[in-house]
Amino acid sequence: MFKEVNHSLKFLSKKDKRKLIFLSLSKFINGILDFVGVVSVMPIIAIVANQNLINENKYLIQLKSTFELNDKNLLVMLILFSIFLLLLNYTFRIIDSWYDAYVGREIWKNLSSKLFKYYINEDYIYHLKNSSNSLLERLNVKVNFIVIGVIQPFFQIVGKSFSSVLIFLILLFLQPMATIILTTIVILFFQIIYMFIRNKIEFYGKEQAEASKQEYKIIDQALKSIKDIKINQTFNFYKNYYYKFLKMSVNSSVKKVIFMSFPRNFLELISFFLIYIFLIYMLFVANSKLPEIAVIIAIYLISLQRILPNAQAIFSEISNYKFYRYAHQEVFEDLNSNKIRLLDKEENNNESIDFRDKITLDNLEFNYTENKHFNLIVNKTYIKKGNFIGICGISGSGKSTLINLITGLLTASKGSIFVDENKLNNFNLRKWQKNIAYVPQSPFISDDTIKNNIAYGVPENDINFEKVQNAAKISKLDRLISNELPNKYNTLVGEDGVRLSGGQKQRISIARAIYLDRKIIILDESTSSLDLPTEQEILSSLKHTQKNKTIIFVTHRVLSLKNCDRIVLLNNGRVEAHDNYDNLIKSSTIFNNLIQESTNKN
Repeated sequence: MFKEVNHSLKFLSKKDKRKLIFLSLSKFINGILDFVGVVSVMPIIAIVANQNLINENKYLIQLKSTFELNDKNLLVMLILFSIFLLLLNYTFRIIDSWYDAYVGREIWKNLSSKLFKYYINEDYIYHLKNSSNSLLERLNVKVNFIVIGVIQPFFQIVGKSFSSVLIFLILLFLQPMATIILTTIVILFFQIIYMFIRNKIEFYGKEQAEASKQEYKIIDQALKSIKDIKINQTFNFYKNYYYKFLKMSVNSSVKKVIFMSFPRNFLELISFFLIYIFLIYMLFVANSKLPEIAVIIAIYLISLQRILPNAQAIFSEISNYKFYRYAHQEVFEDLNSNKIRLLDKEENNNESIDFRDKITLDNLEFNYTENKHFNLIVNKTYIKKGNFIGICGISGSGKSTLINLITGLLTASKGSIFVDENKLNNFNLRKWQKNIAYVPQSPFISDDTIKNNIAYGVPENDINFEKVQNAAKISKLDRLISNELPNKYNTLVGEDGVRLSGGQKQRISIARAIYLDRKIIILDESTSSLDLPTEQEILSSLKHTQKNKTIIFVTHRVLSLKNCDRIVLLNNGRVEAHDNYDNLIKSSTIFNNLIQESTNKN
């Protein structure tokens, strides 16, 4: 556990570490107050058992003399003082419990935020390998396991142990041999129980972690395919599949609770037997008097009332650590990434990329590790600023891969990309991406208004409504908004734009790119759901209103590329040709085949 705690502390901010220091101090004070609370009861029990003690004990005589009290008033004063200390103890316990929960939630919040930042900034290839539902599950569930499975158990164990040791010292002072025997039995009891159940707890922890992952996966898939589920009547498949893992998760959690609470009842029973044995020992072996035995038994009972719950809590927290150990390991791996440490630091790089002349693709090579049969090779190719560039080719020819390299989503295996004289690298990539407005084939549409979707990522109070209207006009969305939608730009479009057609969603995405007002607009098959006249109308509008911008247009519809300044023709991961429309008709058989195919489809 110490290794994991030390590991966890590396990921915490200075502010969180300060909170943990205060939490340690809180546990220390709580232990002192537990100790003081038990001690405050001892003289009262002793006096009740032997009233002559008031006039025999020098400390009690001194108290009577100082405050001028009689015997009864002295007892009342001791009782009131004990009540005050016990109230203080229990009040501080409540504060300690609140602060423990508060610190745990704050650490979870900050770790989850840090991990979210890491996932958002991670390379695009990382997101190709990791599903969104698995990342969501780590953020919402498994980050919390670090808190409830490592950090909180450690501080609970330290606090409970400190409190128990102090009370143990009282008992050790009163009856050394009996205390050592009782303590040894309690420790051995928990040790034996733990040896029997630790593997079970770890097994159920692994089972629960896997069930949680599958639950998120099933929910994500089912909600994304709700149309297919309803039409194909596959409801029972998803219901049964989800129930299977939900049952596994519940079963694991219930088993954990059973195993963790198992020792408590037996321990209480054993403790009573030990006290009875201790009573017999005091009567017949030590020949102690009943009043003396009564005092010691009462003190033991009060002390055990503190120690036994503490022992059970320590056992439970160790079990929690074992149960959640498997689940938080994968989160540790993510938090341990060098990129997290880099993201925590302020960006000191002031390099700025000002796109003035051209983009140079200098002998690029790229291949996917999972697909050995495809690789993209681009010999020296230029994209001039202000040009309307078309990229075409059959499916699988490398169009999207080339765009991902230009945008910096993927990194070339060989070769370089230059923006004027600036070579793109990890340090200036974000500066470069600030020049790009990207429009995908299947755009993300948030469950919000049309206005907020066009100005997506901009706080509502900062939205320039005139720019929104202009972007809608250029993307030919204004007629739909004005004529068909009663709430105009404030119309809610539903989750993922469910109330819109595919073409309408694509036009919102194009309007979003125009609103961003970047130097480069990339249309990646982003007019595929539009009819040809509407597509031509939008492209013409873009070319006439965005004259100073570089537009890169990826499409299967080769007929739509007539107005492009240059066309990059891809074939099997190679640049087959790079020329204008008319010259490609004269020189390229592949291009003419694409035209014929496009004509037949239209």
